[in-house]
Amino acid sequence: LVLTLSPAAATATTVRRGVTRIGIGGFAGISGRSRQWGVSENFHRFGKNNFYSSPWNGAPGGGQRRCEAQALFGAGFPRSYNDIIRRASQSTKQMLQDGKRFIEIEFPVTGLAAVSGDGEGAGEMTLSAQYTREILIALESQNKIIRVFFPDEQEAKRQKKRFGDVNNIRIDFLTRPSALSDLGLDPFKVEMKDRIQEDDEIFLIAYPSFNPNEMIAVRELSDQDTESRPIIVVNGELDRIRSGYYPPFFYPRLTSAMKGFLEYFDQALYLHNFKGSGGGALYRNYPGEFEIYRRDGLGTSVKQVYSQSTMPTLKEVSLEILPRYAN
Repeated sequence: LVLTLSPAAATATTVRRGVTRIGIGGFAGISGRSRQWGVSENFHRFGKNNFYSSPWNGAPGGGQRRCEAQALFGAGFPRSYNDIIRRASQSTKQMLQDGKRFIEIEFPVTGLAAVSGDGEGAGEMTLSAQYTREILIALESQNKIIRVFFPDEQEAKRQKKRFGDVNNIRIDFLTRPSALSDLGLDPFKVEMKDRIQEDDEIFLIAYPSFNPNEMIAVRELSDQDTESRPIIVVNGELDRIRSGYYPPFFYPRLTSAMKGFLEYFDQALYLHNFKGSGGGALYRNYPGEFEIYRRDGLGTSVKQVYSQSTMPTLKEVSLEILPRYAN
């Protein structure tokens, strides 16, 4: 199945002879509650590193091997951020029902063809906060108390009012940055076990990607929680740790904390893009397989070329799998 983007500014999606076309105007980005949150829809539609600036945004598609549950959630490449939020929340609910404890949700926030860093740092954090909030709203039907950990104390204070209309959540934070904390010394630190309340049922970690100490705190939370509550990490950019972005010599505490830890995480929804002439995407929607999509040189069509049950490394996708299916 080949997915093709039309240059016309149309909102309709048409399917003919196995080719799917989606107009540039087919963005269905944010819900009514997001507009009430005070974030300009135009920022998402027409911002500098936005949805439309990307050469392709994906479209509904097939894939050779789909499990029954994935058909329920919506198979194929996501066509909008509404798709992303819906699939991420539904898959997360399913994983919680399946008894999964460590859940990862990861996707680019400045466009479905973007990569982390395409946008300005504060802007990406703002978008991550908005989409995290949308996921929490979608999880309200679980009727479970969710403790939401923001990266640091200041970010938690900034977001507390904005998340005020989300039911059944408690706002918390992972770190209180200081020169001493970077050395692993914090005389004012409150242990995670002392911040957990008995009736907390789920921990959601919001974009812990700026400072390595944030994921160290997530490990401490996991180790100190005697009830083994589920931990959901949203846009933690865990691939940077997996790929060795942080050299062990310079980040010994992070290396020690993450050793054997990230392997526990299952991906509810995962989207990582690869740019360049041989670009494409690695995508997974639980409980489906990891699907690899390739785009043509013009960036106007996208097709699934491969899938497997286990998560490949980014190096394997970029250097082995995508080149294997080069046109």
